[in-house]
Amino acid sequence: MEAILASGLVEEMLATSVERDGLRPYEHVTNLGLQTTEGSRNLLADSRFLLGLGSPADGPTLLEALCRGTPFINPVRNSEGEGQ
Repeated sequence: MEAILASGLVEEMLATSVERDGLRPYEHVTNLGLQTTEGSRNLLADSRFLLGLGSPADGPTLLEALCRGTPFINPVRNSEGEGQ
């Protein structure tokens, strides 16, 4: 994520996940918490891209983003957890 921020293409990275025990989901990411369906759709429509973290293929977020013309980036990890 540091590389994405360092590129200068992104001013801010946002998440819409549940915070547990006050922990932030990722460093350098502002968590907006759970959103309404309409709020989530508006965020996706205004976003430069959707970065898949966790299990994005299990929910509707990927399809919602693509329907709104928002590119989806899905990092791939090998079995040892290193990016490919």
